Amino acid sequence: MKQVPQISLQEAVAMVKDGDVLLQGGFGMTGNPVHLMHALAETGTKNLTFIGNNVGEVGIGGGRLLRNGQLKKMIGSFFTSNPEAVKAAQDGVVEYELLPQGTLAEALRAGGAGIGGFFTPTSAGTALAEGRETKIFNGEEQVLIPSLRGNVAFIRAWKADTAGNLQYRMTEQNFNRAMATAADLVIVEVEEIVPVGEILPEFIHTPGSFVDYLVQATLTLEDLGSSASVSSSKKVSESRMNMAKRALKELQKGDVVNLGIGIPTLVADLISEEDGIILHTENGMLGVGPAPTDGGGAMEYPVNG
Repeated sequence: MKQVPQISLQEAVAMVKDGDVLLQGGFGMTGNPVHLMHALAETGTKNLTFIGNNVGEVGIGGGRLLRNGQLKKMIGSFFTSNPEAVKAAQDGVVEYELLPQGTLAEALRAGGAGIGGFFTPTSAGTALAEGRETKIFNGEEQVLIPSLRGNVAFIRAWKADTAGNLQYRMTEQNFNRAMATAADLVIVEVEEIVPVGEILPEFIHTPGSFVDYLVQATLTLEDLGSSASVSSSKKVSESRMNMAKRALKELQKGDVVNLGIGIPTLVADLISEEDGIILHTENGMLGVGPAPTDGGGAMEYPVNG
């Protein structure tokens, strides 16, 4: 039986070299390997190309590497979660590449599958498509996107067994699952490490064959940044809720509905089982729902926005 080495944070980050391409899992700070990122920020490693949905938050996660001047380039889809990342891009301090969120996810999946690239209609005719090859498929313009791979992937899982099989919790799967397949070296920050057999085969989300090292690190509320703001006391203005109620009236039974961040997510709180609406959003609705009413917060109910 494979035994994946369990190492310290310091041993893990010592494997990242100057100039490496670093994949970092997480959606916001949910499922973010924040302890690995902060340990890397304590080293002199520099000229990194960072690939992730967002560059952490101000001073947290990838944001700490950015502040330290360790990043040469950022590739992601949601820089606005970190104003310092936006400013660094606008000022030309750090190179950057913006990809639509689904395109980023597919580029990583393709990289893990050994696919060189793919065509997508997303971003066709926009500034994001400038300089990229395009083709017409079935009368529709599509843009060529190269796949993405990394030298090292830092990902976060909730549970691992000693063979490296991983189980994610709710929306903490996000980009972690694809990134585990798309790097030469995969280091996993995990809440709990258990003996082989404790994770049932049907609950293994990433097989241990993709995992090189495990690091045990306990998540705290402070590690979640703005993702920790889930609360039953969070107030929603009457005007925002009225817009959500009006949007609900547009939905018909059996509709498949994509919900983005902001007011659209309030619609989910209003939908009942009788409405028969199928929800689709970003990296998945798993674990997403109304704000908790039992006193729990983001530690118990990881969300993706």
